[in-house]
Parts: sequence; structure tokens; C-alpha cells
Amino acid sequence: MPMRALIAAALIAASMQAPAALAASGHDAPANSVPLNPEKTLRLNRLFEALRAAPSSEEGGALEQDILAEWLRSGDVEVDGQMAAAIVAMNTGDLDGALAILNDVVAKRPDYVEGWNKRATLYYYMDDYDRSLADIAATLRLEPRHFGALDGLGMIMITLGDRRRALTAFERAYAADPAQESLRDTIEMLKKAGGKDI
Repeated sequence: MPMRALIAAALIAASMQAPAALAASGHDAPANSVPLNPEKTLRLNRLFEALRAAPSSEEGGALEQDILAEWLRSGDVEVDGQMAAAIVAMNTGDLDGALAILNDVVAKRPDYVEGWNKRATLYYYMDDYDRSLADIAATLRLEPRHFGALDGLGMIMITLGDRRRALTAFERAYAADPAQESLRDTIEMLKKAGGKDI
């Protein structure tokens, strides 16, 4: 089995289990990484509970944005500024500049979920799927509910032609974020394709 497929299989399996399980994949965050701080975890738990119970897609979408904003806040003014600069660099096509910033963010704050997730996204833009998968693993180790990272995993699996693992990743993303109605459509399309090209 190709290495990418092995990594993806470990990622998907671990995303369904406890965060510590991802460490066994060999593609987790550095040893000095720690889970989210208790206050942030409590806020996120409440937001995710509200998201699952949201009575409309509009309310669910608003809660989704609140979760994304919570992940983006590092609690460090300097790191938040670096992240803002990295996002601008990514949006203006300065991928090398964004990578330099995100490398520093991840080295400085290995406990910061969004540092890993943004760098995973950047690597995806750069077609460096192996490094993107490794950073997705780090993201999910710290936050197994990270629907953005799970969605990214699904996109990589589609790019690599692995529809079955893409379906599993998208199902996990949709379970975490049922406000993403487009994910439901993607899941149904993949189920109908039955592993064939779509």
C-alpha cells in the first residue's frame, strides 16, 4: 500500500477515536504539544453542542463561524498577528512567504491548532500532499473535531483517487459540522459512485 494511503488510513481511524490514538500513526504533532487549554475546550464544547442542535442551517452557519474564530484565536497577540499576515500572504499568492510565517508559528506554538491546519491548507495549495497529511494529523491530534482538517483530508483523498477514504473523511467532517450542507451532497455523490470516479 502506498505511504500516502497508509497515512490516510491512520488519520481516518484516529479521527474516530481518542486524540491520543493519532500519536500511533507517527504523523502527529511534536512531543511537546498539548491539548487545547481547558477554558478554550469548554467554549468549543458548548459551541459544538449548539451546532449539533441548531434548528436551521443559518443558525448552524453562524455557530460554525464562531468555532472557526475560536480556533483562529491563539491567545498570543504576536502569533495572532503572524497568522493574519500568513492569511494575507496566502490570499495574495505569496505561498513561500506564508510558509515561512507558518513554520515559525508552528515552531513557536505547537499547541496551536490553527497553525497546523493553516499550514496543511498551504501545503495542499502547493500540491505537497505528504506534508499536508502530516499537518492534518497534527491538527486532529489536538482537535479531533476539526471539520476543516477532515474536509481537507477528504479533498486530498479525492485528488489521490481514493474515494472510499474520502467518503469516510467527509462523513466525519459532516458529523462534526452538520451545518455544511454541501458536505451532505458530496457524501451522497460518493456513495452513489461506489468508489468509482465521479
